[in-house]
Amino acid sequence: TEHAARKASEAAAARLRAMVQGLAAIVWEAEWRPNGGSDGRGCLRFTFVSDRAEELLGHPAARWCDDADFWPTMIHPDDRDEALAYTGDRTAAGVDHDLTYRAVAIDGRVLWLHQVVHVVTGLDGTPVAAQGLTVDVTEQKRAERSAALLAETGRLVTQEGSAEDRLRDLARLVVH
Repeated sequence: TEHAARKASEAAAARLRAMVQGLAAIVWEAEWRPNGGSDGRGCLRFTFVSDRAEELLGHPAARWCDDADFWPTMIHPDDRDEALAYTGDRTAAGVDHDLTYRAVAIDGRVLWLHQVVHVVTGLDGTPVAAQGLTVDVTEQKRAERSAALLAETGRLVTQEGSAEDRLRDLARLVVH
């Protein structure tokens, strides 16, 4: 009957919410607004953000939905323009995409986030929404940087030249 169907639907929705909230990733959905950005470009207006956003970044998940301008401010200033342009261009073109960028948590920590985006299109093929999954890849980025630093250190130590030149190059590497 209708009551049983509603109860089954509510149970399925509760299971889905529990699954999404249990993931070690931010799950989100946003409307695509073709001319909604402050620069006249399109922008995403978040309609759902899982609680993992607050656990990871400290900002309440509701803030993403309540403040259309919030997501850009959370992106690290050095990555902001490129991340927004790339996301805007790919979403406007109706193309699924992924990107990695730095974000600033509420306590000032800088994290690397990898975002996978599925663009939802209407019957006419124009983008209407985006659905995404965002994961913290900070540890992987640190491991990559450590490996690169080790490789460069090995190269500098074994290169030709005086010990003084090699030490100067190593000091320059460490400072950077």
